[in-house]
Amino acid sequence: MKTLVIADLHLKFEDKRIENISKFFHKIGNEFNRIIILGDFFEFWYGFKRVIISDYFETLYELKKLLDKGIKIFYIEGNHDIFMGDFFKKLGVEVYSEFLELKIADKKYLFMHGDTVNLKNDKFYLYLRRFLRSRFASFLMNNIPPYLTLQIAEKFSKVSRDHFYKNNKLDKIIDNFISEKKGYDIFVSGHFHTNYIHKNFYIVGDWGKEINYLEIDESGKASHQTL
Repeated sequence: MKTLVIADLHLKFEDKRIENISKFFHKIGNEFNRIIILGDFFEFWYGFKRVIISDYFETLYELKKLLDKGIKIFYIEGNHDIFMGDFFKKLGVEVYSEFLELKIADKKYLFMHGDTVNLKNDKFYLYLRRFLRSRFASFLMNNIPPYLTLQIAEKFSKVSRDHFYKNNKLDKIIDNFISEKKGYDIFVSGHFHTNYIHKNFYIVGDWGKEINYLEIDESGKASHQTL
């Protein structure tokens, strides 16, 4: 079983990449049996009880077609997509809030979005993350007009990026994380928007100028791919 790992598409409203995204999913539908999405697939997704953003319909339909083919899809929430479970579980997607553990061949993998890799030293983001996933935040999001929520989300996206990219000691952050999370052979993360390998920690790049993904073959070997 070959595994495809993608991260950080940041699909926007009226996104001009829709056609290329559809072509990609059509192509990989014959190559992979399992897809792992490491969060931030959407620029913004908050699990509203009664609202689905219409701009996302075409891409959601592509995911549904993959599921109908028997391809398993795992989704790990990022910092731009929260409370995805209710809707995506109805589609047939397995949703995880932070980590996904999988045994592939003889290797034990730990998959994550990556926004919690540096939480030990990033107290501001820890509090912000907890608040956005709280019942109170969910109540607010579901009781204010959706257009206002989207405006707030756009401002939050900028604050999130500006704050995160001040952290530039990536190798040290990864080393600290690995030392705390023992028992895994390979770690796979998104969030950092670049293809990168440090020791046994793989980072999957975004879908900005290129399509980046990680391919894991039947033997458990991982390799970066770019289209």
